[in-house]
Amino acid sequence: MRRIWVFPLALALLGAVPAFARSGSGNHTPAAKKNKEAGTTAATPESPAKHAEAIKPTGSAVAAELAQLQQMIQAQSKQIAAQQQQIEALQHQIRGEAVAPGPAPQPAVAPTGPAPGAGDAVVPVAMTPSRQPATIVPAKVTVESPSSASSGTAQLPQKKPEAIELAGGKIKLGFTLYGDWGMYFKTGFGPQFFTQINQPGPGNDYFNSFDINRTYINFFYSPNSAITMRITPNLYRQLGSAGAVRFGKYGAVDSSVNGNLALRIKYAYIDFNHPFASSEAFGKDKITIGQQTNPLIDWEEALYGYRFTSLVPWNYLSLSSTHAGVKVHGPIGINGKNLFDYEVGVFDSGSFHNQEQAAEKQVMARLSYYPLGAHGRLDGFGLTGFVDYGYANAAPDLPSHDLYRVATLVHYTNSRFGLAGEFDYGKNAFGVGNLFSGSGPAEAFGLAEPAPAPYAGLVTVARSVLGLGAQQRGFDFFGHVNIPHSPLSIFGLYQYFQPNINIGKDPLDFSRLVAGIAYRYNSHLQFALDSQNLIYTHSQFAYNGIPNAVPTNTNALFINVELDY
Repeated sequence: MRRIWVFPLALALLGAVPAFARSGSGNHTPAAKKNKEAGTTAATPESPAKHAEAIKPTGSAVAAELAQLQQMIQAQSKQIAAQQQQIEALQHQIRGEAVAPGPAPQPAVAPTGPAPGAGDAVVPVAMTPSRQPATIVPAKVTVESPSSASSGTAQLPQKKPEAIELAGGKIKLGFTLYGDWGMYFKTGFGPQFFTQINQPGPGNDYFNSFDINRTYINFFYSPNSAITMRITPNLYRQLGSAGAVRFGKYGAVDSSVNGNLALRIKYAYIDFNHPFASSEAFGKDKITIGQQTNPLIDWEEALYGYRFTSLVPWNYLSLSSTHAGVKVHGPIGINGKNLFDYEVGVFDSGSFHNQEQAAEKQVMARLSYYPLGAHGRLDGFGLTGFVDYGYANAAPDLPSHDLYRVATLVHYTNSRFGLAGEFDYGKNAFGVGNLFSGSGPAEAFGLAEPAPAPYAGLVTVARSVLGLGAQQRGFDFFGHVNIPHSPLSIFGLYQYFQPNINIGKDPLDFSRLVAGIAYRYNSHLQFALDSQNLIYTHSQFAYNGIPNAVPTNTNALFINVELDY
């Protein structure tokens, strides 16, 4: 009889133990005590990692196995949640959004219930991670210079703060603007101080104007690390005129392009970034194809550092900054240091602002040597040589002649100052059109000069001095000093040029002097106040019987601004 009631009592006790375990009672309850005595573990408030476990009292081995399985399920849930967060971040990046890091999604807790017994099949519970709302912030705007934009090197520019990046950095946009206000205290004939900015001739003292002399929108696209493409429209002042055109049977409309701000393409090229990746010396070099910077001008503008105020020597005289062609360029590294920087290319005889007519092409090359090694293109002490050899931009059925330009430079640059000296030599590299690119006598452009014609003789002098076979020579110095603990710097440029050294006393010999102070507001914006002067070397005299052979000087004061993103 005693055995009969003991057996039902034991069954009742076995059934009560799981119920007490699921009720979440403390360790001091009788049920917890019985579980402890039976060798099982119950979830308690002091162990939150196991608060969802419900384990039958089937032995310590089974309990440990079930706990291990539960931990594996939770770990897999966390991995799924992390992968889901990465997928969402990529989706936001594609849409141009940035996802601010937030709390990691927490896996849902497995349903509580009796744990399977020793003989039951263990089936993992599907656990969906709880999705926390992502915090969205505006896309970060990051920029790069043109140098740059103004720089025309065939490469995706390095990041600058606040430039625009799209498509995960594959598309970058930049912007460059040069503007100025100029007061011409004395006006005369001569080369232009700025590209596409023209001053009036003699007799217009105190003429002044606000001008935009450069506006770039830089588009860079790099579908992969191997290539980079660039398109740069350029806003410029268009001078010229066109006749009236008919409009209907009886009417007509006047037409003029004089003074319009027109749009043209400055750069359009593709960069092959790693054609020599297997070479230790040439691993960083590139091949550029299209309308691009030539080997000298862009490099020298970076060396000078104040292109927004004035032109570098050969650019002021006759050599354009941009030509269509193909170029190989980059540093030459030896033992981890860049000892050389070079650019070699073949280009059209014309430039980006005039049509190619010649069958011949011109070859340009620059080699910079840094005997102490350099970490960049303009680092420390260097020696540079440049040569340009080609022919006049004339159609094959017209007479043509060869021309060349040579420049040698000694330069030193560090964080405090920069200084450079340059020697120039050329043949047929400076003509009447170059001399009067800023302004010249009306007769020089095929226009009748009203009587009396005081400057008609000057045109005759220019054509005689700058005839075929003329050889040019020049000496230049430029540099800057950064004022310590200040955003200010002092800069200057001196150029002495002889248009034809074959003449004993050339009435067209001149000096150009630029001196100013610059204020850098931040990495994108700077201003300058500078004096620019074109001074003809000789006093007035008669050349070959032509009186007043020396042109009039030009003196001006400028306030310049550069905005570069």
